[in-house]
Formats: sequence, C-alpha cells, structure tokens
Amino acid sequence: MKSGVSKVVAAVISGLLVAGLFVPFSFSALAWAALMPLLWALWSLQGRRAGWKGFGIGYIGGAVSCLIQFQWLGSVSWLGVVILSLYLALYWGLFGVFAAKFRPQGNGPGAVLQTAFCHGAVWAGLELLRGWLFTGFSWNPLGVAFHETRTMAQGADLLGVGGLSLMLVFFQAVLLQSFGKWREIECRWA
Repeated sequence: MKSGVSKVVAAVISGLLVAGLFVPFSFSALAWAALMPLLWALWSLQGRRAGWKGFGIGYIGGAVSCLIQFQWLGSVSWLGVVILSLYLALYWGLFGVFAAKFRPQGNGPGAVLQTAFCHGAVWAGLELLRGWLFTGFSWNPLGVAFHETRTMAQGADLLGVGGLSLMLVFFQAVLLQSFGKWREIECRWA
C-alpha cells in the first residue's frame, strides 16, 4: 500500500472511531485511541508541503466523522448535513496543519510531554473556536464521549469538556510517542 493511501486510510479510521464515540453508537472506550491513527499519519508527513498535506489528511478525517455524526440532521436537510460537515471538517484540517508541522522531536520525557500537551491544547482550542466562530456549532467535542462514564464525566466539573478533550489528545499523543520510541529500541536490538 502506498504511503499516501495509508495516511488517508488512517484519517478515515480516526474519523470512523471518533464518530463511534457518540450517539447512536456511544462506544466511549474508543476515546482513548480514536485519534492515534490520525496522529500517526500527520506525524509521518515530511517535506515542504507537509502543512498542506496535513490539512488534507485532517480534513478527510473530519469530514468522515462529521458526516456520520450529523446524519440525524438529514431529516431536515441532507444538503445542510453535507455543508455543515464540510465546514466543521475545516477545524480538523487546521489541527492537521499544526500536527504536521509540530511533530514530536527529541527523546526526553520533557519533549514528549510538551508535544502531547501542545497537541491537546490546540485540539481543545479548535473545539472552543468551533463553538464560538461563525456557526457557534459546538456539538460533540471529544470530551463529550464520556457522557456515560460516570468517573470521567465527573472530571468535567473541574476541567470542563475542553479539558477532557485536551486530556484525551494528550494521552494518545504520549502513548503514540512512547510506542514509537519503543519500536526504535526494539529495531536496534533485533
């Protein structure tokens, strides 16, 4: 499978997983891994046009996720579903630009944590912006995935939904970076 195709497939998988977090599916356990394929695809981009490619990959993941999440609006207008989904996918595309440009660098725990926190903060910031700018459509931020998980939902009392979103992206970014470091060590010993 060509490298570009595998990145698009990873974005589609993340879009499907994120859509699976919300009603009617409500698989909240997916929240801990839903963005990992997208992060892998974005972090593996190289070259001068990495930002543009990141936008495209993020946009595809967002379009898939939003088209599934907002299909219920089809009872009013299918054109509205498509237009709203394509608009909201722009925020995923903006995250893609950031993640493609600000890839993990350095081996120390400080670098891993800094990268993970920045990615979580940008994701949560884009969710906040999405709920305020133009449409003010803040439906289904990532932290809402815990609406049926009492222990995690209680965290929204202290962190807000944006804080839960930040925490989820932070966790996945740390895990993915740690796995990447482990794979490098394993390859050296093989």
